[in-house]
Amino acid sequence: MAVSVKTLKKQPVTYKYESPGRVVAYRQSQVRPQVSGVITKSLFEQGTRVEKGQQLYQIDEATFLAELNSAKATAKAAKSRLDRYNELVKIKAVSQQETDDVIVEYDQAKAALEVAQVNFDYTKVYAPISGYIGRTLVTDGALVTSNQAEPIAIITQLNPVYVDMQLSGDDVAQFRMHSVGMETIPVRVRLGGEKGSEYPITGKLKFSEVTVDTTTGAVAMRAIFDNPEGILLPGMFVRSVLELKSSDELLVPQRATTRMPDGSLVAWIVDESNKAQKRVLEVEQAYKDQWIVKGGVDVGDRLIMAGYQKVQPDMPVRSELWNASGKAAQKAPAEAPKQAAEAPAPEVAEEAVEETMNTDVVPVDEQLEDEATEEEAIEEEVMDEDASEEAAVVEEEIKTEDAQIMDAPVEEMTSEDDSEDTTELNADQPPAQNK
Repeated sequence: MAVSVKTLKKQPVTYKYESPGRVVAYRQSQVRPQVSGVITKSLFEQGTRVEKGQQLYQIDEATFLAELNSAKATAKAAKSRLDRYNELVKIKAVSQQETDDVIVEYDQAKAALEVAQVNFDYTKVYAPISGYIGRTLVTDGALVTSNQAEPIAIITQLNPVYVDMQLSGDDVAQFRMHSVGMETIPVRVRLGGEKGSEYPITGKLKFSEVTVDTTTGAVAMRAIFDNPEGILLPGMFVRSVLELKSSDELLVPQRATTRMPDGSLVAWIVDESNKAQKRVLEVEQAYKDQWIVKGGVDVGDRLIMAGYQKVQPDMPVRSELWNASGKAAQKAPAEAPKQAAEAPAPEVAEEAVEETMNTDVVPVDEQLEDEATEEEAIEEEVMDEDASEEAAVVEEEIKTEDAQIMDAPVEEMTSEDDSEDTTELNADQPPAQNK
């Protein structure tokens, strides 16, 4: 029996872990007023980029300016009094205790001046970070209070950005095992879900949590991406892909395996004696259309790709090499001695070898299809021959009847015609009346 085989070898494998994710701002600031007052002016254009330290709002400063001037005057007076007491204490005109009290008063005046200056400065609201500012949540003339709960504007830094994602506990275990020794783990994202476009810049994994969420059974992870064009926006849904390039692995095509009733996965190989043998595979995980195998088969084994459905253990087989297009390429080298030994005669064997060298070897499935096509063609030819014979017989019978009609006597035909005419005349005349 002929089967198509493929020699197993190790191949480079890239492990991929996909999961949904959300874009998160790298830095976001909620702008709030530090003093109470009325907004007199908004100094930015909504939806544009602002820089750190840029003034955004102006709060009515009249009250705070008056308090600042009062604090300055108080501090100046305290300074003058302190200077006088310093001179008087030298000549023992005042006590040291009185001088110390004046010093304390001056320090308090200076502190009050600093507070008044800070409150006055807070009437100008500045951007705490650089980024894009959204819409203003207050208008000119609105009253704001210090430390209010609602922000008056929000600034978001869009370059870089984070992508938060989650991996299941099982995937995380494999991920940690395959990422041992890797300093940087690349992460790619697709925009718009499964069929979305891929973001052109590759990010890197920032960190992963060290505990599994008991409610979801997943581990939270975070990647960081450069976002110079601002394509990734906070809150956007993406599909994240983590890629880990591992060492070479032994791969077995899934099409060459069979799932048994007990759940085990088996494949068939051709041993050194050119006999079929069944192997139970130890599979680590699926990889594209193949299995990553850790046991059951070894490098160099000849795996049966086609025809394994009809083989039995220890059944002698004739192997043909399998190629990527799904056809047998040529006879397997290991079978040449056996074919020569089984040949019935040297001449017949040489003719078979020449015919094999001059023709393309096709797989068993295609041979069966060709045989079925030939049988159908033969049946059609037989049916066509039967139909032709029946047509010839019918045509011969028609010719015989025509010849008999042509050979009949003229008198008989004439008498028959006369009798027919007489009958027609009698039918046309009325019946004779009795006298």
